[in-house]
Amino acid sequence: MNHLVRSTSALAPHSFIPRPRGQLTIPINRLFLLAVIWTLWETAPKAWTASTAEESAAPQSFTFAWGVNGNGQVGDGTTRPRRKPNLFGNVRDAISVSSGASHNVAAQADGTVRSSGSNAAGQLGIGTTEEQHVPVPAVGLGPTSAVAAGSFFSLALLSDETVWGWGRDLSGELGDGGGPNELSPVPVPGLNDITQVSAGSTYALALHADGTISAWGEGDHGQLGNGSFDTVSPPVKVSELTDIVAVSAGGAHALALKSDGTVWAWGYDFFGELGDGASEDQPLPIQVAALSDIVVVAVAAGESHSLALAADGTVWACGLNSNGQLGDGTTTDHSTPQKVQVIGSIVDIGTGSTSSSSYAIDATGMLWAWGSNGAAQLGDGTKSDKLLPVAIPRISQARAVSGGFQQAIAIGLPQQ
Repeated sequence: MNHLVRSTSALAPHSFIPRPRGQLTIPINRLFLLAVIWTLWETAPKAWTASTAEESAAPQSFTFAWGVNGNGQVGDGTTRPRRKPNLFGNVRDAISVSSGASHNVAAQADGTVRSSGSNAAGQLGIGTTEEQHVPVPAVGLGPTSAVAAGSFFSLALLSDETVWGWGRDLSGELGDGGGPNELSPVPVPGLNDITQVSAGSTYALALHADGTISAWGEGDHGQLGNGSFDTVSPPVKVSELTDIVAVSAGGAHALALKSDGTVWAWGYDFFGELGDGASEDQPLPIQVAALSDIVVVAVAAGESHSLALAADGTVWACGLNSNGQLGDGTTTDHSTPQKVQVIGSIVDIGTGSTSSSSYAIDATGMLWAWGSNGAAQLGDGTKSDKLLPVAIPRISQARAVSGGFQQAIAIGLPQQ
């Protein structure tokens, strides 16, 4: 007689094929259960497990992403939203990460750049406009030391101190005069001594080795800092600033940190993101006077808010606060910096030019977040805004973090 076993090519509960005598017989209901278990195992997030970490040869770090995932920007091969951090594909040993409107990008220690998510404007740099749900390498790039993601474009700082860009170029975001989108990386002209690059929503900043800044792209709110409200491409110098050691481009405002620890700001100021106590756009850099008695060591510009990290480990914030992104326990906007109610001593901060969320790394490597969380971009497992910092699980020894429109990306190790 013939024994019967469920067909592996059909899902109907009464589909069978003959099986020769002598083969192992598995009851139908048990076979179905095994199939379900296998499917769940294959699709389950494994970002936080030590065994997952051991699959590669002793990486120094892993990359994690979370939040909205409708375009595959979390990089886990699905389009399902993730409320907690998951592995960003197989990206290991990243040295720089950045999050755009709907894509994430990372530079690895081997010099390669990988990204996933929306690609309608070519912001993944792969030569096509096809959306990608796992991180894929950009084409035609030399060894890269840092990346920056704008709304729909991306930038790379190469080890030879040049800057390359790809994606949306309608406002001159790529510094080549504007025009059609670029599906593959192209060089930003005139930049060959760059130490840092930062992407705003539709403009960009580059820090020169001599401490001056170049800017290009949309300038309708004065965010290029050259005294005008014009869109400019190729790059122009930001006026009246020298001895700069760090820059950050927000939605339409910019921040710069001088070597003496003072903070300078320019551009959009409707919500007080420049920290000057006013709400008038500034086309030239102004000093954030309220921080003049504080030695600042890092700055980060969000879509409409600003963060500053002091040498004593405190964090200060100003601007829009409708989602609690200033971290003071309220939703009241502030046009001068307010102290964020962080826990412990902070060593790094992050946000993004399309983000209404804020992030911080403390001295133990713990990652904290506050602000907008409607798409779980804070990574705490919920979808409710947080007016005060909350800990992000699954990541330890965090080293860098960046917020996008409704997702985020970070470098660290899995919690044990």
